[in-house]
Amino acid sequence: FCKILIFANFSKAFVPFSFHSIKFRPISAQNAHDSEFIGQFHSFFVACFIGVSFSVANPIEALSVATDLRSAVDERLTSEIRTKKPIDNLIDPNRPIGEPTPSEIKVAKDAFELFDKKELASSEKKFGEAILIWEKLNRPLDEIASLYKARGNVETDLKKFDSALDDFDLVLKMMEQDGARNKDGTAKYFEFPDTYVQRGLAKEGLADWQGAIDDYSEAIKLWGGGRGPGINPYVLTFRGNALSYIGRYYEAIKDYDSADELFLLQRNPDRAIEARANKALALYEVGQTTDSIKLMRNVLRKQPGFADLHIAIASDAWKNKNFGLAEEEWAFACENIDVGCSKYKDIEWVRKIRRWPPSLANELQNFLSKNY
Repeated sequence: FCKILIFANFSKAFVPFSFHSIKFRPISAQNAHDSEFIGQFHSFFVACFIGVSFSVANPIEALSVATDLRSAVDERLTSEIRTKKPIDNLIDPNRPIGEPTPSEIKVAKDAFELFDKKELASSEKKFGEAILIWEKLNRPLDEIASLYKARGNVETDLKKFDSALDDFDLVLKMMEQDGARNKDGTAKYFEFPDTYVQRGLAKEGLADWQGAIDDYSEAIKLWGGGRGPGINPYVLTFRGNALSYIGRYYEAIKDYDSADELFLLQRNPDRAIEARANKALALYEVGQTTDSIKLMRNVLRKQPGFADLHIAIASDAWKNKNFGLAEEEWAFACENIDVGCSKYKDIEWVRKIRRWPPSLANELQNFLSKNY
């Protein structure tokens, strides 16, 4: 069982409930497909303590924010939360578990609402207050873990990657102590592999590509391993991108292929096309340029507004001295697609943020400088 604080959506208003005990939802292919939690954690309003994470599709539309704010937490005690501490120090088995008051529950509720509204600095502070309250109340580890995990997500968005890693490390230790693995090594509940994924994203922020790959691979292992149904395709895409960045393109291509197939099974063709586009870039880098350009054109037939691929084709065309096609593809991206081409004029952005493979980025640079 897990104790959760539910902010339920009734009549477009979120109502705080008391703590309830519910059973963990077991891992299954359908659960992995339904969750789509990876990379989409801005729109959740639920503090689920380790067990289950619910997402809602629509933002808050009619939430009345109460004006009675909790008094500021002592700064010394708040900063104390930021230090790494052993799990044994978080709860005292010899001390009774306290129940949070309505005003203390509101602190946690406010933290999630602020996160959803992207008021990140305020959300981070509010999560710190909630963590302090829950630790003082000697609440169970699973509840405290959920708050640390949520704060880690906020810190990742704030680009405070080191702080996020501290929080995710602590959460994973709590979950391991709480018995998060089945006997066959798979996860008992999807918050466990999700924490590895979130930590992987934070490691990407620190350019720790191998560390990110290891965490994505651990999450995949916890879902049962392999690249088939039951594996979250977003994570395959994340791992493929990280593999590409360190030059392991053949492995990345396998991840992109599997992500493509799984997205199609989920009836998510837009994400499938993005996986296909990433595969095309990887194919280009391993010298399969004909197959790469063919795949790019296939994607553009389905999604003509994919500026990235128009510019990639322009770069390749310039290399092959097909200057007319190069200028035509570039002009189409610049003039007919909303995102335009301005970012692609910054070759460092193309290399480090968009993460084009080196050879194609070099061809783009030659095109931009009109080198023949």
